Amino acid sequence: MADWVTETVAKIRRLQPRRVLEIGCGTGLLLLRLAPDCESYIGTDFSAAAIEFTGRQVHAGHLDKCVRLSCCEATGATGAAADGEVFDTVILNSVVQYFPSVHYLERVLEQALTVLAPGGRLFIGDVRHFGLLRVFHTDIELHHSPNEPNPDVLRSAVARRLAQDGELALDPLFFLAFARRFPQVRSVEFQLKRSPGHNELNRFRYDVVLRCAETSSAPATEELPWQADLDLDRLGDRLSEKAPGRLVLRQVPNTRIASAAVAARLMETEGTRGARELVEVAERAADGAIDPGLWSQWAAQRGYAVALSWNLDSREGGYDVLLERCAESNDTPPAPVFPFHGNLPLRDCADYGNQPLQALHQRHLTPNLQSHLLNRLPDYMLPSSITFLETLPLTANGKIDRRALPTPHSLRVEPDSGHVAPCNTVERALAGIWAETLTVERVGIHDNFFSHLGGHSLLATQLTARINDAFRAQLPLQWIFESPTIAEFAEAMTGHPALAERLERTAELLLSLDHLVAAEELEAVLQ
Repeated sequence: MADWVTETVAKIRRLQPRRVLEIGCGTGLLLLRLAPDCESYIGTDFSAAAIEFTGRQVHAGHLDKCVRLSCCEATGATGAAADGEVFDTVILNSVVQYFPSVHYLERVLEQALTVLAPGGRLFIGDVRHFGLLRVFHTDIELHHSPNEPNPDVLRSAVARRLAQDGELALDPLFFLAFARRFPQVRSVEFQLKRSPGHNELNRFRYDVVLRCAETSSAPATEELPWQADLDLDRLGDRLSEKAPGRLVLRQVPNTRIASAAVAARLMETEGTRGARELVEVAERAADGAIDPGLWSQWAAQRGYAVALSWNLDSREGGYDVLLERCAESNDTPPAPVFPFHGNLPLRDCADYGNQPLQALHQRHLTPNLQSHLLNRLPDYMLPSSITFLETLPLTANGKIDRRALPTPHSLRVEPDSGHVAPCNTVERALAGIWAETLTVERVGIHDNFFSHLGGHSLLATQLTARINDAFRAQLPLQWIFESPTIAEFAEAMTGHPALAERLERTAELLLSLDHLVAAEELEAVLQ
C-alpha cells in the first residue's frame, strides 16, 4: 500500500496540479499529500464519515485556506465548484470500481470535462482491467484449489467468481471510445503500475490520463515487436549500437500476468488439465516474460526515459514500452507519452465493461424464481440449478447453440469432508449470515470461507460487517482469515469477553427474527 500511494502521488505531481477537484477523496490519502502544493483543492466523497475525518486532518495540517470538502455522490461532484470555477486537474483514484455501471462512469467523466480548464488533465487511477477479468479469477481459483484434478470443477468455480464479481472493470478501449465523443480530449494515456512485487494492486490494474491539450508532435519512432529471442541484455546491446531517439517495443510479455493468462486460455480451449498440471504448463510457457517494474531503472541506466502502456491487441496482459533518449541533464526526465490511438475501430462504451450489479440482481432473483417455480411445478420438475447468462449463444442460423451453453453447476464447491450442519444457536445464526453473504443455499460448519465457498477479501469485509451489525460487536476483519470456518469463528466468538454473556441470547433472537432486523431494533428487543 505504501508503494501504491507513493507511485500514485508521484504520477499526479508530474501533471503539476495547481487547482484540483478530487472525486472520491475518501479519508484524504491523496489529498493530504497533494494539497500543500496547490492553490485550491476540492475534495468530494459520498461518505459523510470520510468527509468529517478528512476535515479534521485538513484542519490539523493547516490546509483550511486551500482545501474545501463536500459530501455528495460522484455525479454531483462538479456542483461543489463555485460558478465559473475550473480546474487544471480532476482526480478519480481507486473509486470507479465501486460505480454501479459503465453509464454511471460516463456521466461522471462528462461532468468532469465541463469544469476542466483548457489544457487540463483528468486522472483516473486504479482501474480494473476488464479484458483480464477471467485471467484474474482463474489465478485466484488456482491459488485456492491447487490440487483440484477436475477441469469442469475449475471452470465452474471461475464462472462463479466472474458472476459474483461486484466491482466495475473496464477495458482500456473504453477510454478511447469515450474520448472520441469529446473533441477537447486530445490524448489518452494508459499507465501500468510500476511498484515492485506481484499483487492485486499492480497486476490487473492501471491508470489513465485524459489530456485536454495538444501534445507536441513526436519525433520519428522506430517500432520493434518483442520476439522470443529478445531479452533485456540483447535490447541493451541494440541501444548501445544504434542509439535510437525513440523506440517502441510491442507486445512485451508481462511476467505478472503471463502464467495466469496461459492457464486461463488452456482452461477454456482444452479443458483437460487439473489445477496442478495447468500451473506447471503455464509457468513454463511464461518463461521470458518481463516484469514492468524493471524498466524504469533499466532505462535510466542507459540514458532513456520510459513509458509503459497496455498493448490494445493483447488479451494476455502484454504491454508496449516506449523508450526515449534523454537530453544531457541531471534532472529526471518526464516519461514520454504514447501517440494517441485515434484511428482504431471502436464500439459503444458499454461494450468495454462488465455489469457489477448482475451479482446483486442474481442474488435477489434466484430465490424469487425458486419460490415461483416451487408453487407451480411438481417436485420432480424443479430445476436443480439456475444459471444466469448475459446473452444466449446462437448458431449461424439464429437458433440457440445448445452445445455452447455452460454446464450448470452448484454455486459452491463441496468440501471433501462433506456437509456438517450447525450444532448450536450461535453456529446456526452464523450459518444464516454466511449463506446470505455468499448467496449459497447452505453452509456447513467446516466449510472453509475461501477454499470451499469461493469467498474473497471483499466478501470477507461484507461478512464481518454483517456479523458486527447482527451481534452488536466490533470484531476485526482478521478473524475471518484466522478462523475461516463457522466452527472456528463461533469458538472465537465464544471466547470474546464482550460477547460471552449475551452471545447465545442474541443468536436465538437473530434466528427467530430471520436476520431481518436493524441493530437499533435488536437493541430494543434485548433490553
